Amino acid sequence: MSSHKTTFQFISEPGDVNFGGKVHGGTVMKWIDQAAYTCARNWAESYCVTVYVGGIRFYKPIGIGEVIKIDSQVIYTGSSSIHIMVEVYSRTFEQKKFEKKTHCIIIFVSVDENGNPKKK
Repeated sequence: MSSHKTTFQFISEPGDVNFGGKVHGGTVMKWIDQAAYTCARNWAESYCVTVYVGGIRFYKPIGIGEVIKIDSQVIYTGSSSIHIMVEVYSRTFEQKKFEKKTHCIIIFVSVDENGNPKKK
């Protein structure tokens, strides 16, 4: 059964650190791509490729050792494209609520075994 939402939760690690002591922006972008791909793949029920990443907005830095939550959700589908909204949240273990840290939109295209767009 296809799903239109996916959530990942994990802890940021020391290997994610940048020179400023926070999580590297490129690492956050990798997490976003992984969560969005999982959401798109579940929705399409076939292999998907990223065709667009836009509107990425980093609101606040993420600390090492924080709990990360990444919500991805299908917000629009075309004949072969899947538009995914991704929001990244984090919190310390002492905090009760997550705080939004990053937002973006990613578009995937479902493809067949030859790499051609596959209609759903």
